Amino acid sequence: MKKVFVSGGSGYIAMYCIEILINKGYHIVTSVRESNQIDLVKNSLAKHGISFDNIEFKILNLLSDDGWMDALKGCEYVLHLASPVIPGKVDEDLLVKPAVEGMERCLNAAIKNGAKKFVQTSSYAAIYGRKKHNNEHSDNDWTDLSNEKIMPYEISKTKAEKKMWEMAKKANLDACAINPVLVLGPSMTGVLSMSNRVTIKKIFSYHLFLI
Repeated sequence: MKKVFVSGGSGYIAMYCIEILINKGYHIVTSVRESNQIDLVKNSLAKHGISFDNIEFKILNLLSDDGWMDALKGCEYVLHLASPVIPGKVDEDLLVKPAVEGMERCLNAAIKNGAKKFVQTSSYAAIYGRKKHNNEHSDNDWTDLSNEKIMPYEISKTKAEKKMWEMAKKANLDACAINPVLVLGPSMTGVLSMSNRVTIKKIFSYHLFLI
């Protein structure tokens, strides 16, 4: 049975990824920040009639080296979804440091363990933050980090994805980034993600928005 590593296993998108992978017959290794999140994931899967017999849980921190190499051992494919989401103007270290360093730890472990493919969940936030842009985008379009109007979240996503491409190309690893604009739908855990909370708040306050 092929193994897939999914970081941030209790997350909104990650839970759906885990469901799909289980239904396709993969063995899942997933990370959570705290031990109490393991029961949250298990209970949520059980409520949806999904077996968690083929899931291993690892407690990993984006800002710590501990456990990453062991967690990705034997994993052919890696889905990196773990990244902090805090809206608005906040201390950049709360977002940028864990986003970039966490991606580096995950990708380094993937490379050293001989993973075949690395998939990073980035964001449209890594693309659209430019003074002038067309409606069409290419791989060469990036958010302008010198733009004073961009938020720490945009900075974190841009820097993390740029670093991913740099490392993956150097290691000759098959990699890709997914840049969703907006993801809506029911939460498998019953807990609204931060991005969905912000979206709903914007909708009901009649503000124009872009995530």
